[in-house]
This record gives sequence, C-alpha cells and structure tokens, in this order.
Amino acid sequence: MMSPVRSAFRSLLGGLNNLNQKARTDSRDPKTMFHSIRKTRPFLTALAGIAAIAMITAPDSARAQNFAEGLEDLKEMVLVVERMSEQSEACGLDRAKLAELMRSEVSNTGLVLAESGPTLYLNINTVAVGEVCFSSVNLRVQYYTQVPHPTKTDGAIAQVTLWDDGFVASSELSNHGEYISGLIADMAQDFVVDWREANPRTLLMAPNSNNANAPIMNAPPSQ
Repeated sequence: MMSPVRSAFRSLLGGLNNLNQKARTDSRDPKTMFHSIRKTRPFLTALAGIAAIAMITAPDSARAQNFAEGLEDLKEMVLVVERMSEQSEACGLDRAKLAELMRSEVSNTGLVLAESGPTLYLNINTVAVGEVCFSSVNLRVQYYTQVPHPTKTDGAIAQVTLWDDGFVASSELSNHGEYISGLIADMAQDFVVDWREANPRTLLMAPNSNNANAPIMNAPPSQ
C-alpha cells in the first residue's frame, strides 16, 4: 500500500507537471503571456506544498500498523490532544473541539477515557502556504515502559505503540478545520472498529463512565 506521504507527493508532482506544460504552451503566444503567469501561481503553491509536506511529516516517516491485536483487553485510556501550533489554529483547527470529537467517537463503546492507562494520542502538524493549509495528522495508542539498556543498570524508558494511523491532507484555509476534523472523525471510527474487534466481550457490557472532564494533556502521564 502506498504511504500517505508518497501518495501526496505523486499527486502534487502530477499537478506540477501538468501546470508546467500548460504554462510553457501559453508562453509561446504573447497574447497569453499574462495568463501564463497567472497559471504559474498554482505551480508555485504546489511546489511550496511539497516542501511543507516534507517538513511536517519528516519526524513521523515510520509508521506502525494499526492492527487490532494491540488493543486487546485495553478498557481504559487517557485522551491526549497535543497542543496546536499557531499555524494549526490559523488554519481553523481547534484543540478543544477535536478533543470533544474524539470523546464523541469513542462514547458508548465500552472504552473508558480515564486519567490513567495507555494514551490515545492525537497529534497534528500544519503548515500554511498562502491560502492553502497542509496538515499531517497522527492518531496512536501508546504507553511507556522500562526496558533493558546496554550501558545503564536501571534500564531506560521506551515508548511502545500499540495502534497507529495517520494521513496527510490539504485544503483551502477557509475550510481546512472542518475538512481535517471530518478526516479525523473517520480515522477515529477506524480505531473504534479495531478496538471492538479486539474486545468483543466488552460490547456486552455498558461502559462505567466516559468522563467528559478527562484532561486534555500535553504530554503522556508518567507510568
């Protein structure tokens, strides 16, 4: 399966090639030179978009698989929505609304959003290029544990990822928040499907609670 980053690059490069060829054709006729300049603006935006995608996805170039097996017997999780950057907020992304969206998607499933346990972690990185916003979104379930270390007798703390999914998407600044929120809702629904598959017996039990006041944390809790 093609990665979201590679797919985005291919799409943008295809658009770049089409725009470049059209601009070259138009520039041969002096009457259309002005129009050709206008046509190169999307070309430059797409070129900047490639750089933006590379920048916001570089730290997360390696992804784990979103297998349901990693979610077995997990009944409680801590919801963590990472703090938004200024560009994310400028592109219409709202941290509190996204946290509420996540709570809504997992409500009545048997999964409890609590103050301890593995972390259901949502992270968004956004770059604005003119009137276009590019966002890299990652949703994962993770926890921290102590592991042996070759030089430290006390070992080291390692992050363990149990489930992982993500995407890269772009849209006009005016509707980016709504667009990305919709894609996050779809991804959250995929998570719920996998969690239900891993915990079929939980579906027979009414959830004890789904604390709407669970904290929106900036960092995973200490384990």
